[in-house]
Amino acid sequence: MAPATLVFEDVWDLEEDLDFKGTTPALEIDGLQRLVLDDGREDLPLWHIKGHAFDLRFRAAGYRQYFRKAPALTSRQMLSHAERNGYAFAEVGFR
Repeated sequence: MAPATLVFEDVWDLEEDLDFKGTTPALEIDGLQRLVLDDGREDLPLWHIKGHAFDLRFRAAGYRQYFRKAPALTSRQMLSHAERNGYAFAEVGFR
């Protein structure tokens, strides 16, 4: 398991449903789907990111993924906020 940052390219047509209700958002992704619609824009698929308190849909050419730490064996399917070193939006990987 390793923390990662996804950076989407050429994003447009963003639709969001945010339900934070005054709390600090836990930006945890439950699922990521890539949908190709039958609208002649196969080069810009629809992406759907579903999270605990948010839902995002947008068109984007693709994404880059940056691993922020080396992979580690864990018995759980999640990393704590501290294990991820908090939130990160930097487009750099670990060294």
